[in-house]
Amino acid sequence: MEYHVQTKPYDSADYLDSEEAIVTYLKVAFEEGDADDIRAALSAVARAGNDGSCQGKRRGTRSALQGARERGKPDVGYAIGSDTGFGS
Repeated sequence: MEYHVQTKPYDSADYLDSEEAIVTYLKVAFEEGDADDIRAALSAVARAGNDGSCQGKRRGTRSALQGARERGKPDVGYAIGSDTGFGS
């Protein structure tokens, strides 16, 4: 018997559906990851930000996060402000 299973690529952004999930994901990236992991985490947060649920709570806009990722040097101070509660 032959089974056909359809899969799709894993994307962390699909699971970043709340501020708590985003904060936890970024904390782990900054505490345990290297520069590549941090860039990947910021990119995932930017992709996940489509619904606006955290809009106004992040200083960094989606385009700013995307630009930081493309430059290869995320501006963490801008993307995650200490006054926002992210990274605290």
